[in-house]
Amino acid sequence: GEDVFNCSVEVMKNLSFLAAPRKPFLIPGGENARNNIIERILSAASERFETVLIDVGAGREKEDKSILSGSDIVVAVCEQGRKSLQKTFEAAEKSGIQKEKLFIVFPRYLPESKYNINNLKHVCENIGNESLGAIPSSYLYMDALEDKRAVAFLQCFEKDAESAGDPGFYAETVRCGKKLIEKARKNARKRSLAGANGEKTL
Repeated sequence: GEDVFNCSVEVMKNLSFLAAPRKPFLIPGGENARNNIIERILSAASERFETVLIDVGAGREKEDKSILSGSDIVVAVCEQGRKSLQKTFEAAEKSGIQKEKLFIVFPRYLPESKYNINNLKHVCENIGNESLGAIPSSYLYMDALEDKRAVAFLQCFEKDAESAGDPGFYAETVRCGKKLIEKARKNARKRSLAGANGEKTL
């Protein structure tokens, strides 16, 4: 765990980032060895950090599916709309991801749309408000990304809504994060209890 921490870059308080290698793993053993290394890094990171996040992109690779199935929560980025949401659920089901592990995030979210969270939660069976979150459309955030000031902009989360550059963006993003974390903790508790009882883990 300390090795992972020492090789990470502290982006902001309580948030460290372990960058991907610039070149593909060139090690004896091919894919199996690569998968083993990734799993060992994740295991070590979980010893050092309270929460471990990994970006698996589209999640189509074999090793990605293994990581997804072993996670407490899987976050899928989905365009705001009924068809996109249905396709995301279908893709998750094909990958073997259980619905209770899935959390959907809508980027560039427009609350005024008839396809807002309150309406979209009725689209798919067994999906509730606690499984849907949003990152609102924000020209200030877009400008910060373009100007490579994203970290400085996001430091508003160490303050409060009133002192944030875009209070609406702040409030909705915080709401999304809280729902995501609560669902992940709930699933982690279930996994821990199942393991303690000798049951099959989630």
